[in-house]
Amino acid sequence: MKSVTDLADVAGIYRVSDTLHLGFVTEDGPYVVPVSCGTEIVDDQIVLYVFSIPGGKLHGFLSDEGTRVCAQCEIVYQYYEIPGEAIGVSYASAIGYGHPEKLADEDQAYAMDMILTHYGYEGYPYNKELLGKLDMFKIVLDDVTGKMNINAPD
Repeated sequence: MKSVTDLADVAGIYRVSDTLHLGFVTEDGPYVVPVSCGTEIVDDQIVLYVFSIPGGKLHGFLSDEGTRVCAQCEIVYQYYEIPGEAIGVSYASAIGYGHPEKLADEDQAYAMDMILTHYGYEGYPYNKELLGKLDMFKIVLDDVTGKMNINAPD
């Protein structure tokens, strides 16, 4: 296993992962929710874009001023046998921390475009009225780390 310290490499882990897990500290204990996301680097920081439906639990956490969120993702490439020892896994993971910020109406389409691009649907002609039913947020990560273990079986 090795640390991933290059910002572009850590952003690449976020960019390739299928699911982003957002973690929050609550009075009842940790709260973790899987979400779809978009990713880019702006001014040497990783920026994540997510959405939520107003009125939901996630929306409440994202909207709470001063909330600090943990954003974690992983990619599992393969499991492999280490004969007579164990089962190994080739993977990459990233974890970062930041504060969510609700986007202004004029920035919501850009955030949705970033999310669609993340999943291979760049330029998809979605119904723009959908944006009126969602709130889009950006999370600028101010602290990120990555790990990877890319081993091939002998």
